[in-house]
Amino acid sequence: TASSKSTLTELLPNEETDYTITITNPTDFEITSIKFSQDFSPFNLREVKGCSVNGNSLEWQGSLKPKYDRICSAKISADKQGTYTLTGNLSYFNGYETEKKTIASATIKVLPRQLKIIKNFDSYTEINHPFYLNLSLQNINSKEKLEGSLTYEFPANINIVKSPSEFTKEFNVAKRNLVLEANSILNFSFYLK
Repeated sequence: TASSKSTLTELLPNEETDYTITITNPTDFEITSIKFSQDFSPFNLREVKGCSVNGNSLEWQGSLKPKYDRICSAKISADKQGTYTLTGNLSYFNGYETEKKTIASATIKVLPRQLKIIKNFDSYTEINHPFYLNLSLQNINSKEKLEGSLTYEFPANINIVKSPSEFTKEFNVAKRNLVLEANSILNFSFYLK
């Protein structure tokens, strides 16, 4: 028998989770000619133990004594959002013939990127005439808040006439810490020349 499980079933882009495949011999005799393979596309594999890596697949070949297990584990992550069903293939000699099985699948959902940024500025600008740079930051994750810092570095030929009150300004660099609650939006504008 074989089973697989993921510690997390919902991931942010590039968030890692532990993934484990257990191949078990529940019989009273040795099972030989075992071949296991599982494709992990589009996931990245790291810290693989108990199996070998072939491209983006985990593989193992060998035999198992009675009542023994073979555990294969890896840390996996993905950058592309979507819902993925991970299924492995197993074959072995059962004493009479080669038997093929599909390992019970695990489904992992990779969420979309958490931060959406919309930036626009006045379409017509002239030298020494002020204009606005408008920004909107949206946390599109419905469950988790987003914390971090925001830094804007403007070119030397642009002066910051007025920056939003939450920003600290040093030369042509504006900074602030931010906390965006789940599903919240932050709008602000820089007045530049």
